[in-house]
Amino acid sequence: MYSFINLRNYFLFFLFAKSFFSAHALEPIFSSDLWNIQGGVEAQGAFQQSDTKIQLLNNPKQKLNNQPTSVLAHMPPTISLLGNVEHKNWGKFKLRILKFWEQPFSYGVDKQVLSTHQINIQDFYAEVPWDTQNAQLWFGVRSFEFEGSSLFGIGNPFDQIAVQGGGIEWENIRFAAGLRTQTVSSIGANSENKLVSYKNSQPQKYEATEYVAKIFISAKLLLSEGRLFEPIFSLNYYTGIAGKNKDNVNIYSVKPASAMIVGGVFSRPLANYVSGTTTLWFSSLPAEKTISPSQFPQDNTYEGAGRVDAQTPKNTIGLLDNSSFYFKNYIGLLSAIALTYESYPSELPILNVVNQGNALQPDENKKTNVQQKMSLTLEPQFFIAKKVSVGANINGTYVSQKLFYDDANALLISPFCRWIPNNLLLSPNYIFLSVSYGKYDWKLKQLSNGSMTDTLWTAQLGGHFNL
Repeated sequence: MYSFINLRNYFLFFLFAKSFFSAHALEPIFSSDLWNIQGGVEAQGAFQQSDTKIQLLNNPKQKLNNQPTSVLAHMPPTISLLGNVEHKNWGKFKLRILKFWEQPFSYGVDKQVLSTHQINIQDFYAEVPWDTQNAQLWFGVRSFEFEGSSLFGIGNPFDQIAVQGGGIEWENIRFAAGLRTQTVSSIGANSENKLVSYKNSQPQKYEATEYVAKIFISAKLLLSEGRLFEPIFSLNYYTGIAGKNKDNVNIYSVKPASAMIVGGVFSRPLANYVSGTTTLWFSSLPAEKTISPSQFPQDNTYEGAGRVDAQTPKNTIGLLDNSSFYFKNYIGLLSAIALTYESYPSELPILNVVNQGNALQPDENKKTNVQQKMSLTLEPQFFIAKKVSVGANINGTYVSQKLFYDDANALLISPFCRWIPNNLLLSPNYIFLSVSYGKYDWKLKQLSNGSMTDTLWTAQLGGHFNL
């Protein structure tokens, strides 16, 4: 049974954090008639009590790996540092670096760009005006981001992360092209041109480098009453080259593949107390395939492994919607829903809940290569005092059939208290205290004593800030 003996410490830390964060507002570093220099920090994270421990990276986590869940039930820590140097006549230079400690859930196609093992450069580019075309040219490393979901704590499926190249941007059209490298797995042959295999006849895997070329284009179409639709298209093309490692093994080149995402983002400004954003997309990714000995290639090529993990669907049709309903200045209802239809390159056995909810067991007579998933969050909240709101975050997840051993249906309920310095319901700056109850449809979560449970209590104290 969950113990609340540490909640007093949470409240004390809440008061300390309130004073600390309110003292750090974003201010320009330097400003003149020609120069404008700014800096900032984006940060989020939460101290969490799960089972019997309080820690920043808790385990078990009140979340699912294959679906978005409530950020108030589990907020992974991240921090970004931002810099912006602008000259009135010459242009701009922008820098943004990111560090995170837990791989974020993402619907996007750029699966290998961000890493938990290093500091990630998201923006490092120069932008100069092209006056004759009323446009801006840029070159370097640049990310293009669209509105994601603050309730789920995820980015938009169309986010283009760390494009290494250049592009041009008009008032209503953006185009970018880039080229980068990434590491995948391939197989190899020895000096006698025989495949290097393990004792079980499975091929030995070697690291191989491949190139990833990208093109990206988006536009802005202004509709009636301030509504905006942004059609978006992005294409990745992967190709590798053969090589030789230090052990004189000839590494097979990786077969070319491609990934693409197409669709759009529809934004609805505040009107009649309602605002929101809806994203519709179709994406197609390379398949993660295994090759048996009878399928060893004869043309010194190999279907690269590691571009995506085995649980990433090949094709996805999806909808992500965020809506806000304001009843008065101090009462609101926030909602988010994610719906996806996902298909995999081959059929997988359906996993059934067995042994009174203790485990999943594959049914070899029932296989499928498709899943439908839904995540829904409702968050009513209201201000009980100036800068202080209370509410409850209610998050439900559904999967049509379980294909992987961390699939589950779940209900997460998180009553919370939130301190908001600018007194806005949708503010990106806040400190929160929440207690979460999670109910899963099988015993997915492992406690510190080794026992498995389908019911999990956690408490979180944390915040999200753009400083």
